[in-house]
Amino acid sequence: MLTTITSVALAITATFVSAFLALLSYGHHRRQAIRLWEREKRLPDATRLENLKFLVEQLQSEHDELKDSVHDAREVLDEAQRQREWMEAAKEDIARLEQEKLEVVRIQNELETKQVELAAIQEQIAKKESDLKEQHDELEKLNAEQAKLRREADAILEELSKAEAIRDEIRSLEQKKSELSSEIERLESNARKLREQLEAELRGLKRDCSDLESQRDQRKSKLDELEKQIDGLSKKQEELSKERRELEKKVQELEGQAASLKGQIPTLQTAFDQLTSAMQQSSDAPDARKSELWHPVLAKSTAGSANAQDELECLTEVQHELKARGLKFDQRTVFAFHTALKTTSSSPLVTLAGVSGTGKSELPRRYADAVGMNFLNVAVQPRWDSPQDLFGFYDYLERRFRPTELTRALLQVDPIGPEQGRGWQASKEFDASRCHEQMLLVLMDEMNLARVEYYFSEFLSKLETRRGIDPRNQLDRQHAEIVLEVSGRQVGGMPLRLFVDTNVLFVGTMNEDESTQALSDKVIDRSNILRFGSPNSIYPVSSTNGNGRDRNLRQKLNRKNWVTWCRPPESLSSSETDQLLKWISQLRTSLDSVGRPFAYRVAHAMLEYAANYPEVENRIAWAVSDQIEQRILPKLIGLDMQHP
Repeated sequence: MLTTITSVALAITATFVSAFLALLSYGHHRRQAIRLWEREKRLPDATRLENLKFLVEQLQSEHDELKDSVHDAREVLDEAQRQREWMEAAKEDIARLEQEKLEVVRIQNELETKQVELAAIQEQIAKKESDLKEQHDELEKLNAEQAKLRREADAILEELSKAEAIRDEIRSLEQKKSELSSEIERLESNARKLREQLEAELRGLKRDCSDLESQRDQRKSKLDELEKQIDGLSKKQEELSKERRELEKKVQELEGQAASLKGQIPTLQTAFDQLTSAMQQSSDAPDARKSELWHPVLAKSTAGSANAQDELECLTEVQHELKARGLKFDQRTVFAFHTALKTTSSSPLVTLAGVSGTGKSELPRRYADAVGMNFLNVAVQPRWDSPQDLFGFYDYLERRFRPTELTRALLQVDPIGPEQGRGWQASKEFDASRCHEQMLLVLMDEMNLARVEYYFSEFLSKLETRRGIDPRNQLDRQHAEIVLEVSGRQVGGMPLRLFVDTNVLFVGTMNEDESTQALSDKVIDRSNILRFGSPNSIYPVSSTNGNGRDRNLRQKLNRKNWVTWCRPPESLSSSETDQLLKWISQLRTSLDSVGRPFAYRVAHAMLEYAANYPEVENRIAWAVSDQIEQRILPKLIGLDMQHP
């Protein structure tokens, strides 16, 4: 292939050279013709008339030669154009071949590197073998020295036996006992010292022998390991070669499949256009005003907007309602739940987790009843895996959008309504049922039966985006709006845009057992998690509905009233802010030390939670205590305290 490319390049070069020479020849003849014409002008008329015929014939011949030259030059230029077109067509093949060439060079470099490493390993093996041989020679020398020492010890023992014989003779000679006793004691002392020295040297030699034998075994095991590594590298080289061949084969197959799929695209596009046209011509589109979207879910209050309510009085009403229903929740739990609902700008979700049967679902329901909020219960199913399960989907068989109760309720409390460009085609009856000045509390019951990230993560990001936009600005608001394809793929169909404002609060319950899914860090960082443990005592639950007021007779909580309860972090005093920042800094340092850090979102959420805590004694300490349980402790799940 490289030879072909070289030959093509040479042919193109030759073509350009020929064209250049032809242009030079044409220029030369043109200049000669101009010089002759200027000379002819200077000659007398008679002279020109005499040579006119000759000059005409000469110019005619030159004209013919120039025509031939121009024809040749055109052919050369045409050939160059054809060669250029061929080069343009072959660019992709050339680039692919260059890529394959680079890949081959890379693989060759890797093989050379592996060979160099293999040679280095073989050199190390040879060096280790030489070292082992030297140690073996040293061991043989030590064995020889050990044998020599043993012979010397035997000789000393023989001398000791002779000394014993002399001692017997000394005993028999009593008259020489006094003279030789000192000599005998000295000899015995020397013998004991020599024996101890020999025994110590023998023990040392034995230890040295055992050490050398262990070293020899270790060197032998290392040698075996190196041989295994060499075999492994050889096998790996063979596997790499095999993988390369398989990859080349797969690339060819994929290229063939890609070509086949590209060929099918026009056919499929034609079939899709025909199907779309047939669907449009088969029957008239259903009336969008009669869609299920515009069937109200929430009952609009007929009592009008409520007067301004005091926050603490309202919380007292919540506790009375819970007690009347036979539910036992302490004041701290009610305050924590209420405060978590008010911090939706930084934490759009309130999660109630813990043991089944502890009232996790009843708390938000009875809270909504007592405060005067609309309430909607959404039962999460284990099969949920997309936002369509939460909001609905377009049924292409029946050609209509199938909304969920949540979508219909959110349409009722949408504060923007049928603005131009939002795709709203509501009926007059639906316009009369809108209640965007009221509050809505949505309970997602057992939300972790399915993966929360699959069906709720995108919506959670939209809720968080509300914090930095102006709802009155249409372009700005679109970043936080939910887009629903209520018209399917009908030509001219406009998607429905839905804005979920802060008058909608979301609460989720989750049981912690083997049938549920764990929450991701993204959901935990955007949630206040309240945990319900096992009750301290088992008390009888009332079977009546209690003495609470009928929810239908209560006035609905006005959204403006709720907004007056919500306070920004800037409402804290300077001393409270300093104390909170100090505690947050200490918590952050502690979590950093165990590999569980948190950033600005959590710190801002903790400040907002403290600012919105009800005006009670020790509210800052209570708020920080709640946030440690709701935000800090969930980050420590799965932490191994033995290996921080």
